[in-house]
Amino acid sequence: MNRWLVLALLLATTPLHAAAPPEPPLFSAHYAVHANGLKIGEMKRTLQAVGPNRYTLVTDVYTTGIVALFKADRFRERSEWLQDERGYHPVEYFSRYTGRSKDVVERLSFDWTRGLVVSLRDGKEKKVPVSAGVLDKLMYQAVLRDDLARGETVLHYQVADRGKVEDYEFQVLGREKVVTPMGTVNAVKVRKGTTTLWCAVEWDYLPVKLEQHEDTHTVSSYILSLQRGDLNHAAHAGSR
Repeated sequence: MNRWLVLALLLATTPLHAAAPPEPPLFSAHYAVHANGLKIGEMKRTLQAVGPNRYTLVTDVYTTGIVALFKADRFRERSEWLQDERGYHPVEYFSRYTGRSKDVVERLSFDWTRGLVVSLRDGKEKKVPVSAGVLDKLMYQAVLRDDLARGETVLHYQVADRGKVEDYEFQVLGREKVVTPMGTVNAVKVRKGTTTLWCAVEWDYLPVKLEQHEDTHTVSSYILSLQRGDLNHAAHAGSR
């Protein structure tokens, strides 16, 4: 079950741009998570400004309903980064899985003065050389949205993940309409491997739907409600 929950978060990350990136559209979104058509949990994702040119993106995924009675799993990710005229600069990534199995904690700390990312997982530390443009595996939200807003069709990123740097490549498949509790939106369809996501044009390319296929399992996530901009005011409350 924890694997299914983690799969629901498998999206992309994004590159360093030559021009100064715009301020990312702040939001707080709430999603339902399904496995093979059965609702198994929910996901909340929030992007906030925490200082001048400094942002955090936090994702919480957790089991709900009957599933939670048998498998009280929770997965949290947090990414912090800086933005300036040189682009996007990850500062720290943190994740923690808690459930009936053992807790799993991972932390990536970026040291740009030495060109290193220090990875700590299961008590084991590893230092990996990184160059400008390498991102962590969560901050894609702001950068991918920026790329799509600029009409990019080639989405290729270098991502620090578990003590190594991996290449993430996405394909833009076109546009489709997606029905949400807040109304029907126009979405750009993007795919990486077996992961497909739909990003709403009207909502600054925020992902509103995700599907992940693996063997006989299909994990999907659908937006339920959304707050944009000033998080003290809801853009439109959806069904929860």
